[in-house]
Amino acid sequence: MPPRAPAAAPGEPVQFRRIVCPVDFSESSLDALTYAIMLAEEADARLTLLHVVEMPRALTEEPMLLARDVARIRETEAAEARRRLHALVPEQARTYCTVETAVVEGRAHDEIIRQATEGHADLIVMGVHGRGVVDRLLFGSTAHHVIRAAACPVLVVRSA
Repeated sequence: MPPRAPAAAPGEPVQFRRIVCPVDFSESSLDALTYAIMLAEEADARLTLLHVVEMPRALTEEPMLLARDVARIRETEAAEARRRLHALVPEQARTYCTVETAVVEGRAHDEIIRQATEGHADLIVMGVHGRGVVDRLLFGSTAHHVIRAAACPVLVVRSA
């Protein structure tokens, strides 16, 4: 439970009506998506799949394209992410819950928090990567930043 999340009323059932699930297409985020879909179906909730593009891959691989094709590259990557997000949700899940997709650009943890706040999320479900100690010390982790800043519970799913 993040420090800013409100406490649940004792004895009252917790209802998750609005769930945000960030997806970076890694194994851990796909495992988290499985949990998020199950929770959303059970509660007949609104599930928002969120993909954050920190820097379009084409711009880091081909820096000379930067000046010419930035808008086209960004839109192409966003369209591909939207297509992939849509394909991840089984059609039967759409019968039991409302599924939305969002692709935004920015720092992952900032955009996850923004989406959860603006969407009045009751829960964030996200996967975590196994990263080295030095990497975590120098850069932190997206999940860690989200947990510290979220105003709702965060369910963290680690891949097997």
